[in-house]
Amino acid sequence: MAAPALTIRAKSETSTHPTRETRALESVKVEPPSDDALVEAIRAGDEAAFEALYNRYFKRVYHFVRKRLSNIADTEETTQEVFISVFSSIDSFRGEAPLAAWIFGITRRTIAARFKRKRHPTVPLADEGDAMSAQIPASEAPSPLESCEYQEYVDQLTHTL
Repeated sequence: MAAPALTIRAKSETSTHPTRETRALESVKVEPPSDDALVEAIRAGDEAAFEALYNRYFKRVYHFVRKRLSNIADTEETTQEVFISVFSSIDSFRGEAPLAAWIFGITRRTIAARFKRKRHPTVPLADEGDAMSAQIPASEAPSPLESCEYQEYVDQLTHTL
């Protein structure tokens, strides 16, 4: 018995009306995987699952961080730190709460850590008779403009008292 011949039709020869098979394929909708399925796949080492999770939550995390940080570069860096933390701690996700709540908890903690790291140095007010430069290390010495503004502020306070 001979194998059936394969017929290849040029694009112009094909019908513009869909066949039963194409209609059946078009009616089948592929549901995206659930968060729980993505978590299990990531735990099993599936990189595509992490990419799907990243794509699913990136915009939401980015906008959440953007509302709290004023600098776009800091926002982008913090967002990446969030997803690094999500990936490295995915095994600690217990599934007791939705994955989104867990991710946004990590996001809040990452933002808080960034604020803790980015503390600006404070300068104590100088007592009368003390030289300001003696109290402040050379690396933290104020600029000439800051020194001038500080002196004007001290003069205004002295004048008011």
